[in-house]
Amino acid sequence: MSGLYFFRERFQTKDYIVGILVVAAAVVVYLRTLAPTVYTFDSAEFATGGWTLGIIHAAGYPVYLLLAKLFTLLPVGDVAYRVNLMSAVWAAVTIGLLYLICYRVTGQIWIAAAVALLYAFSHYYWRVAVIAETYTLNTTFIALLVLVVISPPERIEARTIVLTGLTLGLSFANHTSTILAIPALVYWGFANRRRMPPFYRVILLFGLGALGGLLFYLYLPLRYLADPPLNYAKSYFDADLTTPGGMWSWITGEMFRPYMFAYDWPEMLTESLNYLAWLWTNFLGAGVLIGILGLVHMLRAETRLFIFFGLLYAAYTLFFVNYRVVDKDTMFSVSYLVWAVWFAYGARAIRAWLHAQRMQAGAASAFVAVLALASLVANWPFNDQSNNRMASEFAGQLLDNAQPAAFVVTEWTWATPLEYLQIVENRRPDVTIFDRGLYGLAVWNRLRAQRIPDSLAAERITQALADRIQSEIAQRPVYATEYDQALTRWFVFAPENRYYRLLLRP
Repeated sequence: MSGLYFFRERFQTKDYIVGILVVAAAVVVYLRTLAPTVYTFDSAEFATGGWTLGIIHAAGYPVYLLLAKLFTLLPVGDVAYRVNLMSAVWAAVTIGLLYLICYRVTGQIWIAAAVALLYAFSHYYWRVAVIAETYTLNTTFIALLVLVVISPPERIEARTIVLTGLTLGLSFANHTSTILAIPALVYWGFANRRRMPPFYRVILLFGLGALGGLLFYLYLPLRYLADPPLNYAKSYFDADLTTPGGMWSWITGEMFRPYMFAYDWPEMLTESLNYLAWLWTNFLGAGVLIGILGLVHMLRAETRLFIFFGLLYAAYTLFFVNYRVVDKDTMFSVSYLVWAVWFAYGARAIRAWLHAQRMQAGAASAFVAVLALASLVANWPFNDQSNNRMASEFAGQLLDNAQPAAFVVTEWTWATPLEYLQIVENRRPDVTIFDRGLYGLAVWNRLRAQRIPDSLAAERITQALADRIQSEIAQRPVYATEYDQALTRWFVFAPENRYYRLLLRP
C-alpha cells in the first residue's frame, strides 16, 4: 500500500481541517507578499519562457514551462504576476505535503502543522514562493515522492512503483537536480525489496512510470523547431536541440559544468560554513538544534528511515555547496525540507520526554508554533515583494529612452526583464538585448572544449566581448546597464539616466 493509503486509514476529519488551515495560511501570506509584476534574474526569464513556450537556459525545464503557460492564461494581473502566482500555488502544495509527511513520521498532528508553517515562512523558501521560480514545483515533486515511498509495512503494490517512477520522471523534467534523489530511492527499494514484486517487474514498472515523465523532454526539439522568440540555445550557444548531442548537452546542463564541483578544499570549507549559516537563519537557530536531536533519535529508532532521509539530504546539500553560483542560497529547498522532517522528529522526542516527566507535552508543539510565528514576523520585511516594481521600472525606462535600433549590453540581472518587456509586452522590438553573461558563458565553454586553461579564459572572454561591441558600435547606438572597468580600455562609459551610453575611446 502506498503512503497515501496510510492517511485514508488514520486521518480523522479534524486532521484534514488542520491541514487545510495550514495550507490556507500559507496561501494568504504568499498572495499578500507576491511580486506584482516582472521580477529579475531567472524569474523574468521563466515568465517570458512560459508565455512564449521558449527555450530557456539549461536544463530546459519543460514541465515547468508547460505549467507556466497554463497559468499565463489566467485572467488576473499581468503575465509575470500569473507565473509568480504559480510559485505560490506549488509552494502551498508543498506545505500540504510536508504536513502529511511530518504526520506520517511523527504521528503528531499539531507538531506536523507547526513544522509545515515554519517551513512555509522560513526565509529562503518564502523568497522563492513569491516570484517565478522552479524551486517550489521541485519541492512539490520531491515531497510527493517522499510521501509515496515512506509506506507502512504492508506489501508495496505495482501502482505505488509506477507512481514513484512517474513522479521521479516528472520531477526530473522540471529540474534535473532530481537525479540527486536517486541514491535515497535505490536504498529504499533495496531495504524494502521483500515487500515488492520480483526485481525485473519492479524495474519494468518503475521504468515505465519514469519514461512517462521524461517524455516531456520532447518539448525541447519540438519548440526548437518552432523557433520561439526566446531561444537561448540558438541565440547564444549554437546548440541544435533537434540532435541527440544538442539535447544531451542541454538536459545535462553542459553550459553550467564549469560551475559544478568548482571549489578547492579551503573554499569548500568556507561554502560549508555559509550553508550552515543559511540553515541557522532558515530555522531561527532553535530549529537547527531540535533538528539535530531529531536526526539522532531517528537514527536510533528508525534507522532505515534515517538513512533514506540522510541520503536525500546529503546528496542535495553536498552538490549545491559545491556549485559556484552567486544565488545558491535559494537552491537548498530540498535540504531544508528534509531538515524540517528531522525538526518534527526532534519536537516529537521533546514531547515524549515532557510526557514521561509528567509535564505539559503540548508545550513542544506550542513552541514550534511560536517559532513559526516568529519566522513569519521576522521574515516578512525581507520577503514581501508586493511593492517591488524595480525591474519593470528600470527596464521600461531604458527601453523608452533608447535610440532607435539600439544595442543594449547587459547582465543577467537586467537582461531578463528587458526581454520580458520586449517579447511579452511588445515594447521596442527594434532594440537588441545582448546578455553578456550568457555570451561569456558560451565563449568559456568553447575555450574549455579547446582545452584552453581557465587562467587564460577571462582575458579572452573580455576581448571577445569588446570585439562584439566594437562591431555593433560602428553601426548603431550601444548602451550598457553596468559599468565594467575591464572594458574601459576600448570604450567610454557615458552616464545616461541609470545606465550608460558606450562610446569608442579616442
